[in-house]
Amino acid sequence: MVAARNRDIEQARRLERAMATVRWFGVAFGLFQVWQPSGPVPPSAVSVRAYALMAILFVGNVGVVWFTKRATRIEQLRTIGAVAFLLDMAVCIGLIWNYSFSWQDNTWVIGYILPLEGALRYQLRGALSAAAVFGISEGLRELYLGATLPHYQPQMSSATFHAGVGLIIAGVAGVMARSLGTGRASVSRPSAAWSQAPGATIGTAPCRISGIASHRAGVATTT
Repeated sequence: MVAARNRDIEQARRLERAMATVRWFGVAFGLFQVWQPSGPVPPSAVSVRAYALMAILFVGNVGVVWFTKRATRIEQLRTIGAVAFLLDMAVCIGLIWNYSFSWQDNTWVIGYILPLEGALRYQLRGALSAAAVFGISEGLRELYLGATLPHYQPQMSSATFHAGVGLIIAGVAGVMARSLGTGRASVSRPSAAWSQAPGATIGTAPCRISGIASHRAGVATTT
């Protein structure tokens, strides 16, 4: 029981460390993209907000690393993971909305990161939840574009396309994560039938072998 608990703690700690490394790359990549935009040139206010979001991600990741290093219980690591997931969702959705100054901007594609992280953390349930948040955000964002951009009519087919692809990604990633999790559990779980079968336990085998050997020795001595 203690070994299984320690294994869960180390696995959760490795997950947070790996995600923190990915987050560091995301901060560096995001800062470069804000500095060198690849689409329509954004207004200065958009760039300032983007730098602020990158700063929030950086500071948040520092906190994740600090608390992960000091966590000693699985409940603490699960709380850290949930907060880190919410941080990633807030920054990604914030960046998508921040760059909605033009309908031609393609920053919305970073929303597909969220179902993948949700699958990694919570399997199918997490992947579908993240995809649902992204899909709702895209529908509202399409209405926002129609209300703020002149001569632009909301294209709900565009929002449903973004959301639909997100759901497909969530489904595939979630099923894969659940399948891998089930496979690991079945490999690490001892056979209950073997451990509970009478006469099949490993602990009693040496005693029975010893008894048989003693009996044979006694028979040999009397003959």
